[in-house]
Amino acid sequence: MAIIEISDATDLQAMENDLYADYEIIKDIDASGTSTWNDGAGFDPVGIATLGNRFVGTLNGNSYEITDLYINRPTEGGVGLFGYVGSSCHLYDIVLKSVSFVGKNNCGGLLGYSFTSDIERCIVYGSITGENVVGGMVGNFQGHLKESVSEATVNGQDSVGGFCGRSYRPSAGTLSIFNCCSRGDVDGNDSVGGFIGDHSHGGVTPSTPYLQNCYSVGRVVAISNAGGFSGSGGSSAFWKYCFWDKDTSEQNASTMGVGRTTDVMELYYNYIHWDISPLPAPKEYPVLYIENENIPTVWGCVGAPVHYVHPQKGWLECPLKIKTEGELIEWEPLEPRLITGTSP
Repeated sequence: MAIIEISDATDLQAMENDLYADYEIIKDIDASGTSTWNDGAGFDPVGIATLGNRFVGTLNGNSYEITDLYINRPTEGGVGLFGYVGSSCHLYDIVLKSVSFVGKNNCGGLLGYSFTSDIERCIVYGSITGENVVGGMVGNFQGHLKESVSEATVNGQDSVGGFCGRSYRPSAGTLSIFNCCSRGDVDGNDSVGGFIGDHSHGGVTPSTPYLQNCYSVGRVVAISNAGGFSGSGGSSAFWKYCFWDKDTSEQNASTMGVGRTTDVMELYYNYIHWDISPLPAPKEYPVLYIENENIPTVWGCVGAPVHYVHPQKGWLECPLKIKTEGELIEWEPLEPRLITGTSP
């Protein structure tokens, strides 16, 4: 089946016409016009809850930016770029900036409800508002999700998380969230967390952790069951090497994760078990390679000394001076610049 190219917001909406197809974004998309669509309700999330009407295709975002996508559907569930996605869905390299989404239940920036989908290398910026099961990246999630970032502010009532409203592992299903982070503020009533609102495990204790190498730093506000990383659910068997910032979150407790002060959160040795560049850099939270072309591993600091190939931009020279064999010899505060040709 041929890949269908997407170049504007109308093409994005047209994905609802074929929920089984493979799509590819080929340029940055200004979606600000969606604020006037459907009598002010905006974009209609792709895929609905009923079996056979969920999105089960693929979308390759190619790291192009979708900006100012708008949804205002306060009485509807399943709100996000995608409403409901099915088990064979694959979403990757999607960047959503300045989104403004309002829904009821199962609301997220990328998608509202996932039935065992695969998601990787996605970023969401903006604001997500709903009632129950609301997250910056996804509302209700089961499946596999890795190397993604939410910087969305999230507001809701119950099961509200900076990254995921509810992570769910049914007895016959799967769940894994690796190498992800949330940096947005979160506000709700009950089961509210900087990363996950609540975690349900379907009565199954995992042999390996479901969540690994994740962190959150946003402020968390709730009436009950507030957590720096997770509001409710889970135990030590469900996570590994996950952290939250106790200072910025204003929370000292969580059902999962380890709380650290900002000073410790910004130190490299806090993340020695992660795939992170072990090189000196100014104090900062780790960032993912999808956020900065200068990072050689999954996680790193902005000053990581490598040459990195970007799918659209080609080879970049990073801000450290390196010998030809890759040995660091001195720090040079250079701006990254394009290098013509192939690998340096």
